[in-house]
Amino acid sequence: YISLTLDKLITQIVRQSHTLSTDTLCNQLKTMYIKQRSAGGAGGSLSTQHTRANQEAVYYKEAEQLLAEDNLFKICYYKQGSKLTIELLDGEQNDETETEEAGTQNTKMEKEVQMDTTNS
Repeated sequence: YISLTLDKLITQIVRQSHTLSTDTLCNQLKTMYIKQRSAGGAGGSLSTQHTRANQEAVYYKEAEQLLAEDNLFKICYYKQGSKLTIELLDGEQNDETETEEAGTQNTKMEKEVQMDTTNS
């Protein structure tokens, strides 16, 4: 049973790796991430988040253009407290008042997952 499960897992890993390396959209996203990471728009320390807000907005807009049909998520990991947050980004980031109003209507969702540090 274990060897069959591992075989299926390895097969799926190989398929996903092949897709990531050959798909045009995946390559465009990887290139965009590398570019934005060097520009400071693809994350970093929480203490410096305010200094890179503009770069993150540019990164968001570029990703939104590439993935017009898909949902965008922002994933943050907080080392202190071992907390992982996953935020569904809505498409109306420009209008802050509309975003605040829509937040009560579940157009913007944040989900927190407490990570068990004993398993890592």
